[in-house]
Amino acid sequence: MKISAVISIFTLGFAAGVLAEPTPVSKEPTLVERDLASITSVVASIAAQVELVDTDILAGDLDAVVSDSVTLVSVIEAGIPIVEESAALSESDALTLAGSIETLIDAVNTTITDLINIQSEVVAAGLVSTILSNLEQQYTASADLADAINAQVPSGLQTFAAELAAYITDSIQEGINAYSALVSSATSAVSSSSVPTSVSSVPATSSSVPTTSSSTVVLTGSSTAVSTSSSTAVSASVPPSSSSAVTTTESEASGQASSSSTTAPVYTGAASVNKYSSSAYGLVALAAAVFAL
Repeated sequence: MKISAVISIFTLGFAAGVLAEPTPVSKEPTLVERDLASITSVVASIAAQVELVDTDILAGDLDAVVSDSVTLVSVIEAGIPIVEESAALSESDALTLAGSIETLIDAVNTTITDLINIQSEVVAAGLVSTILSNLEQQYTASADLADAINAQVPSGLQTFAAELAAYITDSIQEGINAYSALVSSATSAVSSSSVPTSVSSVPATSSSVPTTSSSTVVLTGSSTAVSTSSSTAVSASVPPSSSSAVTTTESEASGQASSSSTTAPVYTGAASVNKYSSSAYGLVALAAAVFAL
């Protein structure tokens, strides 16, 4: 419900009560009327300063926004003792004052909305904390002024006066919430960027894989058989080693047999395969020819 509608409802209700009672034809100015003018003047001065801040916002003059916002707090604070020193208001005066407060409420709502809309500009200028602090001061001063006005309002209208004041403080609170969120975001960003990054390294491991190879060579023209076997094991932590044995058995037609064994050279890092040289083949062939005679 709009503020004007709320005020109209209370005004009509109050007017109905007044018409039910006799009304004086004329009356002399009273101290209450003079106090009403003083309080109305305070409210009007605050509304004018709020509108000036909004003009600064729309013009994009952030320095003026800060300066005039500081002045706004001073204007609100200066009005508090004036209201406190005033006499209690009548019901009709209170409703008249409500019309002035309506103007102030509209000005505050518009200004806070425009201030929230320039958050990016305020961030770029590095004025987030300054604006937030000023809004908090406005909230405190406005709440104190509302309490002072409410104390001068008749008891039957104090709930209504409190509701009007809440429109102002709630609007300012929206601005506080918006700029508090910016401060929190900036703090979180700084905290996350300062956390050291750790890198864990997992050493590489190797597993040993045994390798076994074997080969058999048969020499044409004789019953000679050559058997070769070798085994190799490779470990990441144990130096490589190898063993190899070659056994040659030769049977002749006369029944004579000879056997010989040799040991392969030390492992050189690759799988070993024993081979006969050309001279060894020549000796074997010569021995076969002699025995054939």
